[in-house]
This record gives sequence, structure tokens and C-alpha cells, in this order.
Amino acid sequence: MGYDTSEQSIDNFLRLGKDFQNSGFDAVRSFKYKEVRKYISLDADKKYDEHHLLIGLFGQKTVNVEDKRYGNYDFDWSIPTAVQQPLSYAGSLTTAEDTKRWQRAVFFQDTWDVTDKATITYGARYDNFSGNISSSGWSPRVALVYRLDEHNILKAQYARAFRPPTYSEIDSCASAEEMKNLKSETVDTVELGHIYKNGNISLKNTLFESRIHNMISFDDWTYNTVNLPNVGIIQGFEMEGRYSADDYEIGFNQAFYKTHKDERSFYSPDNGCTYVYKAGTLPLAPAYMANVFVKLNQNTSYPTTFWYHYVGAKKRKSEFITNSIYDNPKGGGNGETAPQDYLNVTQQFKNIAKNLDLSMGIQNVFGKTIKTLYMPLNQPNNQDIPYMRQSFWINLNYKF
Repeated sequence: MGYDTSEQSIDNFLRLGKDFQNSGFDAVRSFKYKEVRKYISLDADKKYDEHHLLIGLFGQKTVNVEDKRYGNYDFDWSIPTAVQQPLSYAGSLTTAEDTKRWQRAVFFQDTWDVTDKATITYGARYDNFSGNISSSGWSPRVALVYRLDEHNILKAQYARAFRPPTYSEIDSCASAEEMKNLKSETVDTVELGHIYKNGNISLKNTLFESRIHNMISFDDWTYNTVNLPNVGIIQGFEMEGRYSADDYEIGFNQAFYKTHKDERSFYSPDNGCTYVYKAGTLPLAPAYMANVFVKLNQNTSYPTTFWYHYVGAKKRKSEFITNSIYDNPKGGGNGETAPQDYLNVTQQFKNIAKNLDLSMGIQNVFGKTIKTLYMPLNQPNNQDIPYMRQSFWINLNYKF
């Protein structure tokens, strides 16, 4: 049984500068959010002969206990103008407070050692959601592991993932009818992998393809939550390596991705235009990501870890054409977010006192302003959202 709570508070987001429409003041918004999850799970496993059986039950209740948005301005999109007012409650940001969701799940899995070299794992999970969303689905999985020799392992797997829309995705639908008809998302993934281990060296390569059905996304023009038609495709190749010596350890992982979505159209009743979104890559999806880490003095009481993270450029939105010459300048893809990287450093001090460890670190050592996209950004808005600057942290861990 468990009880989780998460809280978040953000000040001065979605700022409008004082020069906006010559308003003469800085307009800001702030919000506070709190979510509570109560859950219970029960599982049992049994081994006999070449089989290892696992069955389980899971239940969870999620409640949005606080969701308040504050602002000091009213904004009229039809003019547009911003009118200053005292900072006051302006409604919810994600969804109405006290919104409840129940989740119930049952799962089964069997790991079968067919031979000394081959193992098959198969199973399935059934999830049912109710409350603010009514949805259910199966998530099957079949995997084969074949040990070629003491150093090489081959893996193959098919798996399905299932998820309903989140609180914020449901609340961002254009109407109650679209909210009701928003479908859950399923992802079918096939992957092939190879693992090599020899002494202090380990290498892992994985080739995969994922097909996303009813992909939940923000519409590139309206920002409303929609299910993308047809199937979204993600193809990728991931590499991971690690070398461990007596005094240090180094490792890396990198991933190359290729994404695709089909052409689709959207009719805007506001201006009578039909926007045709071109087929192409998924917005907000980088084509390359990488991590490199170095751990020094790993077998001492004071190990130091350096972690470098890199993420490639991301398209801000889909490209489209319209049937209106007036609206064509607003088309295109609105550019990309530039590639971004940062370096973290962690220092540990083990047993500074009996059973007491100390860890501290710097996140984003060089203080770069890292930005991201939470939804597509239409032109001329290309001000990506900053989400990380330099920060320091410290942690004490006592073992009883």
C-alpha cells in the first residue's frame, strides 16, 4: 500500500512584457498544483521446473486536490490587448480541483527456460480507468533471450504499451464532445538487441520500431488535444557501453531516431480555411540524444561522477499549407529549437559518520539556460520555455 503526493508552484510563467500592445506593464501568471495518489498492489510468484510464474493486482485512486492559476491581466485574443488587473485567481490550469480517477489492473507473466540457452517470457496486463476518463486496454508482451555463448546474448521482443489521456490533455480538448471522444493511446513496439559482456566491458545495441495508434498530441494550430489519425512511427537505434576499471568507470549511451506521421487536414471555422499538415517528422522529437559519464575513485569513500547530456534539435510544429493567401505567411514549420547540452557533477562522501553518507552536486555546471517545448509553437511565437539553469543540491542518507 502506498500514498504519494506531488506539489508544484511556478511564478511568473507566460509573461507578457510591458511593450506588448503598448500596455505599459508586465503581465504575469502563476499557478499552484497538488496531486495525491493512493494505491495498493498484491503479487505472487511461484517457480516450478523450467517456469517462473507471476500474477498480480493493482489499484490506484488519483485526486487533483489543488489546481489554481493566478494572473494580473485579461487577454482578448480577438483584438488583441492586455488589460492590467490585481493578481487574482483566474481558474484552473490543468483541470477542475477534486477531479478523481480510478485505475484497476491485473497482470500475468511466465518466464520459461526452454533450453539451457533459450528463455521465453510471455504475459499480459489489463488496465481499466474510470472517473474523469473511461478507458481500458490490454498490454501483451512476448520476449525471447538466446545465449550464444558466455559473452554474447541475443534478444527479441514484442510489447504493447497503453495509456489514457492525462488530466491536462483531457482539459485541453476543444469541447465537451471532443473530451468525451478522446481515445487512449497504444504503442506496439518490436525490438532486436545484442548484448556483449567480457570482463570489465559491456556493450548493448538495440534496433526497434514503435507504431503509435490514436497518438495523443496537441494540434499544431489550435493547441487543442487531439488524436492523430493513422499511425505515428518511431524507428530507432540505441547503443550503450560501459568499461569498469579498479579506480574509474566510463560509459555512454546514444540514440538515433527517425519519426513519421501522415498528412492530415484541419478546418478552422474561425477563418474558413482548411489547413493541410504535411507528412513528415513528429514535432518536438529530436533525431539524436546522447549521454556520457565518468566515475572516478569508484572504489573509495569519495567517488566523483561527471555526466554530460546532449539532445539534438527539435521541430517546433508541423509544416502546413492553407487555401488562403493571407494565412500562408503563418505556415511553415516555425523553425527548430537548437541542440542543447549540459554537464552535471556529483561528489559523494561515504561513512562521514557511522551509517551516514553525504552527496552533493552541481546540475548544469556552466549555467546554460536549457529550454524546452511542451506543445507546438505557432509563428511568430518561438520563445521556447526555459526549464533549467544552474542549481546546487545536497543529500544526507542514513542507514538504520
